[in-house]
Amino acid sequence: MDSAAAVMQCILSILASIFPHVSRPPSNLVDSLAGDLHAIALRHQFLGVVSKSVECLAILSKITGLARKYFVYILQQHHKGLEISRTQNDRKYLQSLETVNQKGRGQIQLNDVRQKQQCLRSLYTVGIICRYGVETIEASEKTSGITMDMLLVTYVDFLQCGSSMEIKQKALQGCGSIFVVRPSVMLHKCFSTMLRVTLRLDSDRAIKLQSLRNIHDFLNHEEEKLDEAANEVLTANTGVEIAAAGGANNLQNASGEGDASLAGTIIQKYWPSLLTLLADKQTDIRVHTLGIVEIAYRQGLVHPMSCIARLISLQVDPEMQVFSIADRILKQVASRYPDFLDTCIGDGLNLSY
Repeated sequence: MDSAAAVMQCILSILASIFPHVSRPPSNLVDSLAGDLHAIALRHQFLGVVSKSVECLAILSKITGLARKYFVYILQQHHKGLEISRTQNDRKYLQSLETVNQKGRGQIQLNDVRQKQQCLRSLYTVGIICRYGVETIEASEKTSGITMDMLLVTYVDFLQCGSSMEIKQKALQGCGSIFVVRPSVMLHKCFSTMLRVTLRLDSDRAIKLQSLRNIHDFLNHEEEKLDEAANEVLTANTGVEIAAAGGANNLQNASGEGDASLAGTIIQKYWPSLLTLLADKQTDIRVHTLGIVEIAYRQGLVHPMSCIARLISLQVDPEMQVFSIADRILKQVASRYPDFLDTCIGDGLNLSY
């Protein structure tokens, strides 16, 4: 990213932090800003700038309906591009079945470089739109003809059928954006099976990393919602003691989709796969997995005894970064549950060999 793009991204970040506090912006200002943001989102070459422009436009769309048309137009343009890519790929696939060419059979190909780059950009942009503008998408379903379910199906199609690992990674990243705003999707049988495949030891490194980032982003998002709820209570000067203790509680209602701990249910569903990845050969996989383990322990989403043996085994990890994180988590657990550490030390030593 060049200096001009970095400056623009900083300016957009400032605008994104200011917009939520503006109650009634002038209509001419909104229309002008929305038009500029719309142009940036469609034309700028740096995805970081595109992300911030879409975020700003999503916030404006929540404040006033004047910006909604620009937001919906961006969604329609990128969704249309993805549908065209899918249609062309289906046609190529059918043609490959008519020939006896075994090499191309069963794969979706995007041979044109420009088409592939546009597809990657659309997959990324639609994910950002879902992350920050889910309310606008749902409010505009009748006019746009696009629903969250349609977008999720599109991402799954590209994840399962794309021959390029870049396309699969971007599709999985888009799925992660939807998981953040609709976490209950992660519990559906078809999606849980798909996610377990991405977390296997023999999966591609980029896919494993993206899947771990998705889970990490989801947990961070839930923590942020807890902090916001606690701040609201403190601002109202009621229940100060409860709010102060809120950070130590489980993520019971942070998702807003039920009374039970949805975050706890999700993390426990994928916990065995995450523990397996602590033994992955790639250092960055182990580091990202430990980041999820640390959040899960901090929020009380898993039983503290479930990972102690793995943490003990990582005390002999050759990578200092892995050892440091594992040691920090283990000390936190040991200070609260010293008896658990004595119970698991034998299993931990066995896993270290």
